[in-house]
Amino acid sequence: MYRKSKMFYSLFVFFLCGYAWAQVQPKFNLVTPVTGADAYQIIMTSDADESEPIWISDPVSNFPVVYPSSAPELQFGTIYYARIIALKDGAIHGVPGKSVLIQTPIITRPQILDAPEFTWGATEPPSANYIISVSPVQDMSSVVWSTTVSGTNTGLPENVFDWGTTYYWQVQGVNGDGDPFGDPSETGFFQTETVEPPSLSSPVAEQISTLIPTFTWSSVAGASQYSISVGSDEELASPVWAATVAEVSATYPQDAIILARGISYFWQVTPLDADGNTFGDDVKSTVASFQTPDAIQPPILNSPVGEEIPGVSPSFSWSPIDGVTRYSIDLSEDEEISSIIWTAVVEGTNISYPDNAVNLKYSSTYFWQISPLGEEDESISDALSVIANFSTSSMAPVELLSPVNSSIDKLTPSFKWVSSDNAASYRLDISESAELNELLVSDVVSGTEYSSFLASYDKTYYWRVTPIDGEGSDLENVSDVVMFTTPGLNDLSLTSPMNVTVSNTTPNLKWGTLDGAFGYLVAVSYDGNIIWSDLVDGNEVSYPESPSLNYETTYLWSVQAVDESISPMSNKAESAFTTPAFTQVELSSPVNEEVGVVSVAFSWSEDEFASGYLVEISSSDDMSDPWSSTVSMTSLTYPDEPPFQSGKSYFWRVITVDQEGNSMGAWSDIATFQIEQPPPVILDEPSGEISNTSPALSWQEVDGASGYKVQLSLSEDFSDSWESSSGVTSVQYSGDPLEFNVPYYWRVVVTDQNGNIAGLWSEPGSFQISTIFIVNLVSPMNEEIYSQNPQFTWEAVEGADKYEITVSSSDDMTEVVWSISEIQDSGTQYPSAGVDPLAFGNTYYWQVRSLNADGDPLADPSEASSFTLSGELTPELLVPVDSQVDNLNPVFSWSEVSGAVKYSILVASTDDFSEIVYQNQNIDGTGIAYPSSGAAPLSFESTYYWKIQALSGDGSSMGDSSPTGIFMTPTGEIEIILEFGD
Repeated sequence: MYRKSKMFYSLFVFFLCGYAWAQVQPKFNLVTPVTGADAYQIIMTSDADESEPIWISDPVSNFPVVYPSSAPELQFGTIYYARIIALKDGAIHGVPGKSVLIQTPIITRPQILDAPEFTWGATEPPSANYIISVSPVQDMSSVVWSTTVSGTNTGLPENVFDWGTTYYWQVQGVNGDGDPFGDPSETGFFQTETVEPPSLSSPVAEQISTLIPTFTWSSVAGASQYSISVGSDEELASPVWAATVAEVSATYPQDAIILARGISYFWQVTPLDADGNTFGDDVKSTVASFQTPDAIQPPILNSPVGEEIPGVSPSFSWSPIDGVTRYSIDLSEDEEISSIIWTAVVEGTNISYPDNAVNLKYSSTYFWQISPLGEEDESISDALSVIANFSTSSMAPVELLSPVNSSIDKLTPSFKWVSSDNAASYRLDISESAELNELLVSDVVSGTEYSSFLASYDKTYYWRVTPIDGEGSDLENVSDVVMFTTPGLNDLSLTSPMNVTVSNTTPNLKWGTLDGAFGYLVAVSYDGNIIWSDLVDGNEVSYPESPSLNYETTYLWSVQAVDESISPMSNKAESAFTTPAFTQVELSSPVNEEVGVVSVAFSWSEDEFASGYLVEISSSDDMSDPWSSTVSMTSLTYPDEPPFQSGKSYFWRVITVDQEGNSMGAWSDIATFQIEQPPPVILDEPSGEISNTSPALSWQEVDGASGYKVQLSLSEDFSDSWESSSGVTSVQYSGDPLEFNVPYYWRVVVTDQNGNIAGLWSEPGSFQISTIFIVNLVSPMNEEIYSQNPQFTWEAVEGADKYEITVSSSDDMTEVVWSISEIQDSGTQYPSAGVDPLAFGNTYYWQVRSLNADGDPLADPSEASSFTLSGELTPELLVPVDSQVDNLNPVFSWSEVSGAVKYSILVASTDDFSEIVYQNQNIDGTGIAYPSSGAAPLSFESTYYWKIQALSGDGSSMGDSSPTGIFMTPTGEIEIILEFGD
């Protein structure tokens, strides 16, 4: 900043007062020397009467002179007085200069600003650094944080301030040595964000139903994670579980300390930031309580408990527990249940040892225990049963080898079994009953095989082996009872349907095959009467449409294999089937109505027994060659492939189907619908005479249209036409250039999503290309011009609302230097501001296009015309240019312009020449002096602007005026300028 004081005197002195961070050092400069002086002396004092000099310089002849750092230090914000004395031969020469008052800068205080960070205005002069201090008290007596920065802002530190607290802050400027530089700022204040503690949702003051509860609470703004603690004391001094989670819920883990039943627990949540820090000691939830489920009594083991079981396949049972439906059973080889060989989860209170488990050993002791399970199948560990034991049979039963639960292919089976220890012989028992009540065979054999039994066809037999010791007594390890079946005589079996409800009234009947059979006689009967029969070659047949079966009726069916003479070869296999309930859906939409061409929606009534629906759509009323689809709902949107044809009728029907897709019930009635014919397109533009050789074709939108096809032709029958497709209601012609004065015809039709024609062609439109709207340029036309702001003119076009002009530096009009499209008249001038000026010596090209009121082109642009910009008629300023003149009547001179008769001059005090101080339009030569009379006098120490215009004989301008020249008038006063800065 600068402070100035002035006094009129013949000696011109500049005092430039600079400063370093530690000292103010004025700089003195002599502008105009005193005639005859050979040296100068500068005196500075602290009082106006100069009784107490601070510094007297040595005689100096070279300027500028800087107040030395060795002189007494000048203070900021203090008034001093300075005088300069001219010397000659060491003596005062002439009258000393007048005393000049100098005030050193006052250090302004930092100004605290309202901003998101710590921000303040700098001191004036600027401090080397700033100390920012923050305190919780307004008198700044207890500083909790401070920092030193070189700029005028700094961010808030992290993890220093408490949440929801008011703090006060202050800024102190310091110099390069760190000493205070001026007074500190006023005290500012800010308040840290207040964080509300989370609200606990569940469980709160309630009894939970599980020992692995889920805790939920409300979220806290700004919190990245939460700390949860659970304990048995309300102070949570010794929590049983604690964790940090990112969500607003947490489930008590199964690997944590198991919660005890029937006990009250307490929990609390503390929000944390991303670094795991709390938001203050008070920002935590209240402590909530919950009670675990009541204690339960363990189950009582019933069987086997301390006993020997027969064999090695025990059955376990135990008493139930109220509220518990699932249990876990563990079977182990040791009493601590540490060597578990089998475990299972059981619905109910009993289970038999499974066949696919580890085989238990004979004469062995095992231990088992029951654990009740909670809702999540977690073990209720405080309700485990006692551990019980049992032992398996002391001797394994005889193991039978064959035949064992299988069919044999002959009537003389070979019985085999494994030998048993201590057995001297064996007794084989055979019977037709599983209980072996009436024995067919009971023979004692010494070995482990028997082949003397003759069986009958198509029979089931049961057998077992009893070991006998040397004294003829039965041993206890009797074998299990097993069965076998003998072959049947030409046994034929049915496959399906077997006593089930079929899905329709034409069921498919299937049976097994028989070698050597000529065919199979199939019959269906009702109430003892055969209603249909047939001789079939294969092993399946579908019941025919006629005679029709009734709905919801049970029928018997049979199959018998026959030879070539149609004599029976097998038994007559019989079974039954029931026909389904009558089902027939009712069609809802579309029914006898007209619909759009795309996304046609079909709907019908629901059948509660149907798994799905088969839909058929055909273009013929006999439903031949239909499109079909099976759906699970009562509606279908046609996928538009293949597409429907506009104006055509279609037919559709629906039948219910089962899970396998088989039809059920009867087809619905056949309904018809028709695809609507879109109305013809209405054309908009172009029509009549136009002037665009590549016109835009536009038309009105048709509801439901997926697209449009456009044709343009020289003939009315549209043979040999240009075609284009569009998804919108316009298209730009892109074919061969259209010819002038030739009629053209065009039309549009709606298309479907596949581009197929889906409507009627529009009425043809016509137009003709003419030059009626093409602009004719007037000036400049391929000529040399002399103004950087040329005037463009052209002939007006009837019907045009406005015009667009384009000026380019290239003949193909691609390098645009200026363009505007809101011209109302038939002429305009190149702007003098807001665009790049035209360059002398360059050739430019321009063209104009007519527009309608909306700014749309009415025609192609005009042919481009050119002009070359010449600077021959623009004077060049010589003096004064960007310089200071010696007096208030300066001499102006400029270059000569060929052909100029006279020149005009303008001198102004503003660069826009709005305040002219002198003008002359009758200058004969190329120079003139500013007049001492007849014009406004120039002022000292001022800036002026001037320019020259070459004139022809009639006084008109020959080209552009010269560029503006600038000059400054001399000073006429003493100035002391205090400059604060380096």
